Amino acid sequence: MNEAEYRAILEPAIVAAIQHFIRCEHMHGEGLHLTDNDIHKAMHHAESSILGLFNPDGCSHALATLNRSFKAVLWEQMNE
Repeated sequence: MNEAEYRAILEPAIVAAIQHFIRCEHMHGEGLHLTDNDIHKAMHHAESSILGLFNPDGCSHALATLNRSFKAVLWEQMNE
């Protein structure tokens, strides 16, 4: 696949991630606040998703994993 095809497939997940960032900003004042703990939190959300656990933030643990993973990559890029 080419980049445009990947973008078309990933676009709905990216939109959901952005909407979740906005909700988290309103709920927790967090948004895109980056920390070195985001990768650990991504792992925790991934495990909770596998176990089918409820996420009290109102989104799936899979979506929370995606957002924490985005933040972990951004943190990594900022600290290269």
